[in-house]
Order: sequence, then structure tokens, then C-alpha cells
Amino acid sequence: LRETKKSGNRDSLVTAYLNLGNLNLKQNGASRDYEKSKNFFEKALSQIDSSDIKTRALCFEKLGDCARYSASTLAAIKNYDKAFEYYFTLKNFDKLGLMLHRKGDCILDQKNYALAKKNYLKAIEYYQKNNNVNKIASCTSNIWEIYMKQGQSKLALKQFQKAYHIVEDLEMRSYIQFEIGKMYIDSLHLPNRDSLFINSLNH
Repeated sequence: LRETKKSGNRDSLVTAYLNLGNLNLKQNGASRDYEKSKNFFEKALSQIDSSDIKTRALCFEKLGDCARYSASTLAAIKNYDKAFEYYFTLKNFDKLGLMLHRKGDCILDQKNYALAKKNYLKAIEYYQKNNNVNKIASCTSNIWEIYMKQGQSKLALKQFQKAYHIVEDLEMRSYIQFEIGKMYIDSLHLPNRDSLFINSLNH
């Protein structure tokens, strides 16, 4: 009975720390304190039973987010890698894709385009296992961004069109059409340039 009570108290404490960390992450503007969120998630992690893989994975994921939002790129990648290990044990394909996706974002910020693209492509493989089309489209759009930064506009357009044809979320479809329109902003000879912007508003 004592052990059961102790375990219940620990679970309640973990839940409280997780909630506090998440609430702080959702604060707007100056009210958001990533260091405070990090401390809550670290406290939660210190209380989690080693057998609770799911909650440990979530803690490392959230620690990765705290580091990413505060521009601590290396710490973010380290935490996402740790979360990936736990999610791999759980065979949670969407989360595996998400960890690689976020790693790709971190690496893209460092302008390591080849490695960022590698992470996005691997993330797409995991997203495809659950047919998570919106996340697949998001990664595909990020690859478009890489090609644009590299001056490979034809490859960029191909990636964006691929994203547009698979995405289901209307807001993302609107965003993609608008971005394709921007690519053609100086192309006076393109008949459907303006229609891309109009269509993006209609979504």
C-alpha cells in the first residue's frame, strides 16, 4: 500500500510538472520563459519511473522544443535524438517523423542544407507509414526552402507543387499557393501568376 501511494504521488507530481511546463510554453510574447519550462520538464524527468518510456520520450521532446525556441540548437538536437530513441522503442511513427522533422529545422537554421534535407526525407518515410499527408507536405515544403536557398528554383517549384497536390489542410494549401505565386512575382509572362495569389485567398 505504501509503495502504491508513493507511486501515485510521483505520477501526480510528474503530471503537474508537465502541465506547468506546457502552460509556460503556450504563453504569449514576453510572458514565455523557456528556461522556466525547461526546469519544469527536467523536474518531471527526474521523477519518472525508468520503465515509463512514453512519458520519458515526451519530456525529452519538450526539452528539445525549449532548446529550439531559445536558439540552443545543439541542445535541441541532443534532446530530439534522445526522444527519438524512446519513440523508436514505442514504434510511434508519427513521433519518429516529428523528431527528425524538428531536427531538420534546427539544422536548416545552421545552413547545413544537405543534412537538413536528409532529416526531412527520413521524416517523410516515417510519416508515410501512417499516411500523415500534412506532415509529409510540410517536410516537402521545407525541402523547397532548401532548394530556394541554393538557387535551384526549378527543383524548388517541383517540391512545392508536390506538396500542394498531397496536402489536405486548407490553410497549408493556401500558404503553398501564395509561396508559389511569390516565386513568379517577377515573371510578367506567366498567365496564372496572379491567380495563384487570388486562389490562396479563397482557401
